[in-house]
Amino acid sequence: MKTIYVNPWGGIIPGNYSCSAVTFTQELEKLEYLVFYVLAAERIFATRYNEFKDESLDYIRSLGPKFQESFDHIIAHKGDRLILSGKSYENLPSQMTFSRTVDSFRLYLKNILTEIIQIKPQLLKSGEKEKLDFILDFDDMQELRKALAEKKIESLFYLGFKDICEFFESRVGVKLIDANEDLEKLVLQTRIRNLIVHNSGKINSEFMREFPNYKPLVINGSIRLRYKDLLKENSFILKCVESIDNKITKKFGLSTAVISTDKYGPTSGDSGLR
Repeated sequence: MKTIYVNPWGGIIPGNYSCSAVTFTQELEKLEYLVFYVLAAERIFATRYNEFKDESLDYIRSLGPKFQESFDHIIAHKGDRLILSGKSYENLPSQMTFSRTVDSFRLYLKNILTEIIQIKPQLLKSGEKEKLDFILDFDDMQELRKALAEKKIESLFYLGFKDICEFFESRVGVKLIDANEDLEKLVLQTRIRNLIVHNSGKINSEFMREFPNYKPLVINGSIRLRYKDLLKENSFILKCVESIDNKITKKFGLSTAVISTDKYGPTSGDSGLR
């Protein structure tokens, strides 16, 4: 019976990753560790609040007169638990971490395409024209080709996620996402990220028209994310990366790095993941 290794997010370890996927997983690990650290600190502080409260308040006041004045004002009007409870800030770091994860996924796709183009530069061939002054900036054809490839890839990733998927399928010959349900979820994640970055997480009419059935946690018209939501979203994105990476590394014979499975728990046969 085959042994399947599962990472902390529930994704199956494929054994080898492209260089781009290694970079992505390392970034995701850092974000996950931050979440675990915050959850552990919140738990410890909540169960031993009185023990840590005075020491914590004294430390914040020791940061300087301006800090102390502002801090004491908040304590007087809101109470110490507003400052010392991690739940008070959960939405903000959750939004920031979620946005970073979505950006990392997009960067993974850009990096893996760059790896492909290094092997198959003809995939970027098109009838598009280039300005002469741009061409004359380069002394040799190799540097010009490299710059043109970088320019094409950069312009591609200003497009929407479905457009990127269409490029991979039509030009690279790889269907990034097999299930339409998964594709729509990735599009939704991108839209949520855009709301966080460009609209302070506030849901607008354009978003509601595109996703009329979306029922998130919303407070005062803003998307609210929790740490446990991040774990679910990260698990989903990681599974997508593993599937994409497996297809691309096999098709193009990309260099791969073996990910050590020593720190992950094996499970025999069916992983039980759905």
